[in-house]
Amino acid sequence: MVNRKGEEVAERFLWVVCQLVDSVDREHTTLFLRHRLRWATEELIDGKLVKVVQNPKLVFCRKQTEGRHFWRDPHLTASSNLLCSDEAGAAIESANLTAISLRHKETV
Repeated sequence: MVNRKGEEVAERFLWVVCQLVDSVDREHTTLFLRHRLRWATEELIDGKLVKVVQNPKLVFCRKQTEGRHFWRDPHLTASSNLLCSDEAGAAIESANLTAISLRHKETV
């Protein structure tokens, strides 16, 4: 990255993760897969609210993500959709990269 004078002020990386993996464990997750498209905390039938999850729990399946280090889940919203393995997370932390916030998610 350069400023208006053409001086280098920072180094940036563009990171594009295109691998889609259905990585949520259906047995341990307490959310609803609304219209088989998105995980949600409420269930709607014919547009009417039927159930609401009181203590939402999103759990990932290690078997479904085995051998992958970065992926996106097609059933999660964009804001929570960049996922990585524990190994990749450890590598990011050890590299002291800035502007990255990692949060551990339950995995079975």
